[in-house]
Amino acid sequence: MYRTTVLTSLATLVLSLSIARAEDCPDGDGKAKCLMAQAQGLKDSDPHAAAKLFLASYRADPKIDALAGYGAALEADKDYVGASEALEKAVEEYQVIATKMQESNGDAQTISALLHRIEYGREELKQMGLKVAKVQLKVTGDKLPPNVTSVLRKAGDDLRPSNPTRLIVHPGGDVLTFTFTSGKTAEKFVNLSPGTLSTVEIPDEPKPEVVRVDEPKAAPDTGANERNMAYLTGGIGILLLGSGIGYGAGTTNPSIPLTAILCGLGGAGVGAGLVFYFWGDSKQPAKHPKAALVPVMNGTMIGAVFTGTL
Repeated sequence: MYRTTVLTSLATLVLSLSIARAEDCPDGDGKAKCLMAQAQGLKDSDPHAAAKLFLASYRADPKIDALAGYGAALEADKDYVGASEALEKAVEEYQVIATKMQESNGDAQTISALLHRIEYGREELKQMGLKVAKVQLKVTGDKLPPNVTSVLRKAGDDLRPSNPTRLIVHPGGDVLTFTFTSGKTAEKFVNLSPGTLSTVEIPDEPKPEVVRVDEPKAAPDTGANERNMAYLTGGIGILLLGSGIGYGAGTTNPSIPLTAILCGLGGAGVGAGLVFYFWGDSKQPAKHPKAALVPVMNGTMIGAVFTGTL
């Protein structure tokens, strides 16, 4: 019990001292080297803290050794996906330098050291390949489509090899984030087994949201125009009908054709008025009292009355 407490306290002390030393590295030309030295001192005892220091050194001055150290520390910390990304990038950059030095007949000892680092990195990647999964985007060649700017793991960073169409992901579930030239993003979940390589389709770019603007609704047609026409034509019809009847009854020698014309036009006007009225009434949203304009002619009067139910 006492030993466990002492070991826990020592581990906490080492971590706190590593953080304090990281903060003690002053800004300037020597900061990257200072952080690198601290990371080297912690890579065996505290790989998690060492990885943070290696990354900080690489951000301050992007040297390949700091990147390789970052990958190795992540591997020791069992972050095999992040370690594979960093080591692949480091091996790629080591290979570029080694090739240039070989072409220019550079220092043999330096070239040998570079080749040793490349071989070590590839061996580590081979071993970690059984603990990670890989995704190959379905594209032509090794370039992303023109409308896609980048593809990253959702929790990943930019420390990746130069091939943007192949990604290392966590087996058992990971999320890829696709960024398009429009600024829109799309996510795709992948679920692969360890040590496998799977081809994945690039999702469609999200369509722009269409904002629907509702046009103002037209005022409902209540049939007011038709009812106005009913009153007008019905009134004229009654007037003509009354004139025809009055002319025929009150004239000593009336013209039968004229009487017929006046009565016919009057009757047609009254009929049209009724049609217009009921047409307008049918457009009412609710039922309304039904009424009709009915001509009246008897021995004592000639005219019209409204009749119906309320």
